[in-house]
Amino acid sequence: MDDLKDIGSLEEYIQRTQMILFFLSCGYFRSKARSRRPVPRSGSSGSHRTRVCCAPRHSPRLTARLLACHQNCLREIRSSLEMDKPIVLVQEADPAKGGATLQALRGECPEDLQPDIFEKGWTHTIYMRIEEFQRVSLKTIVEAQRGTEPAAVLSPLPRPQPRHS
Repeated sequence: MDDLKDIGSLEEYIQRTQMILFFLSCGYFRSKARSRRPVPRSGSSGSHRTRVCCAPRHSPRLTARLLACHQNCLREIRSSLEMDKPIVLVQEADPAKGGATLQALRGECPEDLQPDIFEKGWTHTIYMRIEEFQRVSLKTIVEAQRGTEPAAVLSPLPRPQPRHS
């Protein structure tokens, strides 16, 4: 939500929104989902812990702020799906910016949301940081947006007719 002023009004903003864009990157779904991959603890033999795919380590204070942000992301996702909002999936490509395979990102997503996000045929584009490729991603997003607009908005404006004297 680029103009959200009060997080308490998130659902109201979603209701007024024509289309929702999910920017998929490592950690987007992190507040609840966990990777199935066990990761060995350092210095231990054979003991494992579960760690989120792609998840960097943060200080406890930053982790608390990130958790609140991710809980709001899940709240936004769930509300969008409950309201049957059209969705476009934009997948980050650059691993340095949280990019991962769609399979890895799906692995971070709560299982109950996976079919509604990844199996409904939503418009999907991979966002690359090279200008020419960015244009392709942006064009895909715009085309998905146009598909959700009312017919009156899509109708071309009438051309002015030349005056005959």
